[in-house]
Amino acid sequence: MFCERCGAAGSDNAKFCEKCGAAVGGGQSLPMPRQTQALAPQQYAPPAPQQYASLPQYAPPAPQAAGATPPVVLVQPQSPYQPAGYAANREPLTTGAFMGMFILQAIPLLGFILLLVWAFGSDVNINKRSFARAALILGLILGALSLLGFIVMVLLAGGVAALNN
Repeated sequence: MFCERCGAAGSDNAKFCEKCGAAVGGGQSLPMPRQTQALAPQQYAPPAPQQYASLPQYAPPAPQAAGATPPVVLVQPQSPYQPAGYAANREPLTTGAFMGMFILQAIPLLGFILLLVWAFGSDVNINKRSFARAALILGLILGALSLLGFIVMVLLAGGVAALNN
């Protein structure tokens, strides 16, 4: 079967032409889009020259002599943007800094003193301060649980001793 619109060959059971998309096999074909008439271009009227009379006119740079070096313009490097209240003690700690904190914390009395200094010091990195406070809170919780466990063990041992007598 051939398409009536474009003449392309198609299969006998096809409903639409594979080339142009028109309906084949006795069906209605899709209407072709209408050609629209081109509109006449509108004439552009530049603004009146007196509007721009007060603006300075462009002057191209003066040509330089052959071999002359162009002027050097020094640009001051700008510091990166830092929001208000930004301090150097807000920089993230490195992995090595955390490892050093763990090692120092393992020293019995010195570790506890350092945790207090890091947790409550005024000029301490915010990450170090948060770590020290979390370590102190965890230590208090574990200490309270250990004390509670010790009291329970003493009471149980006292109860067992009373039963044996």
